Amino acid sequence: PPLCTFGQICLRDSKLVEIKQRLQSLEMECRTKFMHCKAIERNVDRLYYPKMLITAFMYLMLVYWNAVMQELWYLSLFYMNIIFLSALWMFQYFQVIAKICRLFYYLNKHLQQLAHNITVSGYEMDPNTEHGYCLEMFWLRRKHFELCCLWQELDTISKWLILLKRLVSSISIGMHIYMASMESRFYSTNELFLFDVSDILPELLDFYVVDCLCDLTQQTFVDLELTLKDLQVVDRKWRMLYLECDVFSLYLCYRKLISKRFGLLNMGRSTWFAMISAIATCAIVLSQAHLSAE
Repeated sequence: PPLCTFGQICLRDSKLVEIKQRLQSLEMECRTKFMHCKAIERNVDRLYYPKMLITAFMYLMLVYWNAVMQELWYLSLFYMNIIFLSALWMFQYFQVIAKICRLFYYLNKHLQQLAHNITVSGYEMDPNTEHGYCLEMFWLRRKHFELCCLWQELDTISKWLILLKRLVSSISIGMHIYMASMESRFYSTNELFLFDVSDILPELLDFYVVDCLCDLTQQTFVDLELTLKDLQVVDRKWRMLYLECDVFSLYLCYRKLISKRFGLLNMGRSTWFAMISAIATCAIVLSQAHLSAE
């Protein structure tokens, strides 16, 4: 919905810029402590690059259709950029989530290294070393909390637009399927593919990639829980470290519960695709009933 996206940009763009700036400062701070990890970068990039290709394909298809349909190039350019606003906003949303997800993985990797060092230290740990480990865990928990707050703020300013975009896209997909069924007598398969599938498929893939990234971000909480379980072997005689591990575990359970409520109406990927499947089924049934009546 271009007009809703335009309103979103006018009202919430400054907030999005603020979130990006805070996230950038967090990234710069974390770079001083974390070593570059190819596995983490690859894990996020396998979703980031398909998202870029899908967005570029959607834009090129929009350019093609406007070049074919419009005679006045300046009207075509204006219309094309207005229509593309929602896809552009979603790409910015995806970029921020990808950076948050990447930092979550780096925090988990640092905690794994910390758990390894604590396990190796064992009974030879002195009070100063214990205090240093406690400070490291506190720093990790604080940075994790800041990232969660950024994610929550991003979800707050974006969820209504995402809901509206998905509802409109679901209805549009149903209309495309209905029209394709009705027009199958007049157009060839190649023409139907060019007109309808090239419009439907990128939208579905775009939703899928965004939801996969959100699932990947949620998975970081599970990975952190598993890492913290390795720290439960800490001897109770190291009271400060034992309490810090306990506090981190309680905090993580709390943040995990909150993160599951992100997204409007708590609709996950399976819910959205079930709704699209229901709309597609209704469109096929209606088109077949219409054809039978003729």
